[in-house]
Amino acid sequence: MNKFFAFPLLGLFISCLSPDDISMSTDSDIELLDQTLKSVAEMQTGYQLNKLVKLDETEEILVLEFDTTLIKKDLKTLLEVSFSRLIKPMNYSKVEKKDSVIFERKAKEKKGPISVVLTLDNGKINFCGVNFQNENYLYQENQAIQLTLVQGKLDSYKIVGSRKLIGLDLSSYMIEAKLIK
Repeated sequence: MNKFFAFPLLGLFISCLSPDDISMSTDSDIELLDQTLKSVAEMQTGYQLNKLVKLDETEEILVLEFDTTLIKKDLKTLLEVSFSRLIKPMNYSKVEKKDSVIFERKAKEKKGPISVVLTLDNGKINFCGVNFQNENYLYQENQAIQLTLVQGKLDSYKIVGSRKLIGLDLSSYMIEAKLIK
């Protein structure tokens, strides 16, 4: 009699779990990426930010004091994403090369970055490249973000992207920033 009630209750419990709770565990390289991104905008005293910004044909060069708020705003797309929740073995293929790891989104998957490239050195990430692509009825958007890290600290970043709204011309932008002591 107890088995008669246990199996339906077990089935009900399993069906209430979200897909994220049911899916396989996260890759250790992706967990390392999430940990690295949490610390990427930490304050680094004594540094300046040398920044080049291009919007379509307009270009501006800035030399600013190191500001975590500015870096968080520039890297908002990366810092707000939990890669451990998005990149699962069932959604992404993983290719390991000498010192790098490449995650590519499978064709059937529509959520998350198109690709993530990590270059590792002694168990730390020293380069990260993430490509996003979004498309719907109103716009097409592409964005590529590259981070260069030295000993786990942000050294430079580059963001290149474009957006095409219906009825408007293509708009492109680029942000290059280098931390200088």
